[in-house]
Amino acid sequence: MNKLNLLYSFFIFLAFLLSNVNIVNADYGTEKEKKGFKEIDLNSDKKISYDEFQQIRQRRFDRLDLNNDKIITQDEFELRNQKFFLEIDKNKDRYLTKREMFKKRKKLRNILE
Repeated sequence: MNKLNLLYSFFIFLAFLLSNVNIVNADYGTEKEKKGFKEIDLNSDKKISYDEFQQIRQRRFDRLDLNNDKIITQDEFELRNQKFFLEIDKNKDRYLTKREMFKKRKKLRNILE
């Protein structure tokens, strides 16, 4: 399974999970989690609809599609990963330590999103 198929499968699975999410208590979660939820909940109804989730997916696709041709090539995908790697490799030793990885955990998750 290539990277794009894996990425697509992940998003479909996540969309399925999120389509069944219904937050009852708005006080649930950390401030960071609440902020992230609010960014996706575009109509502020305390639910993430399939359409809201698709809009987030489109933004993430657009970040990977560097030349805006509606296609993500292997080169674009690898360039994004390389840029990300260089960004979190703070000491520029071309290796990632556990500390470097966990400091940028959210960014690491977003690289494929």
